[in-house]
Amino acid sequence: MDRIGWSTTTSKARNLAAVSGIGRASIGLMSCRILRRDEGGAQLLEYVIATVCIGLVAFLGARLLASGQTGTFARVSECVQTLGHCESPVPAEFDAEDGPLTGQAAGPKGPDRDARSHDVAADWYGGSEGRGPPWTSFFGRFWAPYKYRRVHALLVGPDPEPAELARRAHETLEVLSDVDGTTFAIIVDSMTPAETERLLRGASDSDNEAHASVLRRIKGERTAIAALEMKNRLYWPGPGGPDETGQAATVTERGVGEDPSSVSGARHRNDFALWVRGQGPEPTSASSMVCWESIMFSAYRAGVLPKSWITSTYERAAAGARRQMVENANTPPPPKELGYDVWDKAMRETRVQRAFDAELSSVLGVSSATQMVETLDATSKRSFATGPQPERGDLVFFDGTSHVALSLGTTNSKGEHEIMSLWAYPRDPRGNLRSQFQKTTIEAVHEEMLAWGYPKVTFRHPPW
Repeated sequence: MDRIGWSTTTSKARNLAAVSGIGRASIGLMSCRILRRDEGGAQLLEYVIATVCIGLVAFLGARLLASGQTGTFARVSECVQTLGHCESPVPAEFDAEDGPLTGQAAGPKGPDRDARSHDVAADWYGGSEGRGPPWTSFFGRFWAPYKYRRVHALLVGPDPEPAELARRAHETLEVLSDVDGTTFAIIVDSMTPAETERLLRGASDSDNEAHASVLRRIKGERTAIAALEMKNRLYWPGPGGPDETGQAATVTERGVGEDPSSVSGARHRNDFALWVRGQGPEPTSASSMVCWESIMFSAYRAGVLPKSWITSTYERAAAGARRQMVENANTPPPPKELGYDVWDKAMRETRVQRAFDAELSSVLGVSSATQMVETLDATSKRSFATGPQPERGDLVFFDGTSHVALSLGTTNSKGEHEIMSLWAYPRDPRGNLRSQFQKTTIEAVHEEMLAWGYPKVTFRHPPW
């Protein structure tokens, strides 16, 4: 085989090794080099032998994955992006179990933005969400680097003319609609936020209709990956709602004792609200925000949701709160001699909060969400295993917007539905409040909320 032909073959082996999770393909490549043809050999026979070598490399990779050797998972995305060797180990700033360490710098360019945690990579290969383990999609994984290269070539570079952008978006959607689940996850996760935004913006009305399910999967996958990258980050400052002007409150209040580490008492800054109101910088993974804002922020960081959508949503919620304020002002208070002053003030504030929540719930589509079916097993354990199930990237509501989480579309070893949730609960094994963006389950959150009532759990695709 001539030098060019050999270079192509070794490149294929390296790409396949990267997608299979192997750090190096040295053994397979060395075998292929030994089998290079002499000048008079048959080129067809040599190509067949080289292909067999590549197959052996992939088989070894699948065996490593099947045996639980996941140490190189965190580098798979970078391997696919560069289409070459994986030379370095898992970045030191990442913990194999918990993702980004809380002491690392945060922000759009921080390590939690560019690298991948164990959880992110493990989700690619997990069988619980329909992608299947590596050996079930061998041929799809073989072509993954080439599919990625094609998609990447369509989305990089300066913005083309609208017609050309629509053509590229259409071709990208055609590619993604014709790959298996594992390849789909690898390619979509390898897309940058800018590429994602360009694809979604370039999709024509006909593509939005014809490829609606693919677009939904892209948005769900990108949002879930962005959320997982912020696992054990962010901070829950307390319940969200309007301030005295009707806008999203930039300072929230938590119950005394809910945050022992706080140096400012029970009142905390909401960085997300400050950003939305134009009073603060873009949040990072170290910022504070409330539950539903963590999902919006994940979608924003993924390139799925523009800031304009978020600001318009909050403007609508603020308008609802202000209308209620006007109604309150036009309603005379009860006579002071009745002693209802405190009660009346609290009720007026509650009506404003409800008006704000009602507009937010309307935008998020709470009323059209599907209710999960709760059952009890033989041990009286609550389960949501039967009935409709949330998909990856779906919104999960606990009594409407009382609490909102993001579905990962996966289940854990107990069959519980995994979600990303920003709240103080569930507590950690020692009984401490967490107040971070944690990977937990619908069942665990539901169990915590039973202490205050009987929450109804519903879910739906995001409205964006």
